[in-house]
This record gives sequence, C-alpha cells and structure tokens, in this order.
Amino acid sequence: MTDITPKGVIERYRHAKDRRGVWESHWQFSCWNENDPNREKILAVGRDNRNFQSCLRIARRALAGTLKDPTGGATHYHAKDMTPPWAKDRKPSAEIGRHRFYNDIE
Repeated sequence: MTDITPKGVIERYRHAKDRRGVWESHWQFSCWNENDPNREKILAVGRDNRNFQSCLRIARRALAGTLKDPTGGATHYHAKDMTPPWAKDRKPSAEIGRHRFYNDIE
C-alpha cells in the first residue's frame, strides 16, 4: 500500500529524483542523450497524453505485481548488436525484440 502521508510523499519524490538522475545520465538510456531524435518527443509529452496515461496504468500494475515479467526479473539489458563488458560470458534471462535481458548482474 502506498504511504500517502507527507513523509511518504516526500520519500517517493526523493527516490524518483534520484532515479531520474540515473535515467538522464549520459548513455544510460539513449532517448535522453541530447543528440537522440526521440528526446524532444519525450520532453513534449504532457501528463494528459492518452499514451502516457496508459503507460502509467501499466507501470502501476507492474509495480503491484499483477503483470507477468517477461524478462525473468532482469535488472540490466542491452541491444543485441552490442556486448557491454558486464554482459560478457553471461546468459540472458530473456531476449525480446532487439534486446537481451539479464537477471544475474550485481
């Protein structure tokens, strides 16, 4: 259950702010790179956007544990045409589209 007290809201905000720093770090997610053509598209999406609202509903279901995890609990992923050092000699827990997912990376 979500803590809706002021302390809980502040903690969720702080956690989200920390995560956003990771999301927006250079090369973490290419869509945030300044030269990526999708960056401006993402920044232009408002909270009232129907697709955004759908994504929020799906994210809430995933966080609540009501969706199947097709990645097998992955914490890391990369495009199939690349092999980062941390993925060397590791077996993916899933392959979806052009990406490989891993659940054994610490």
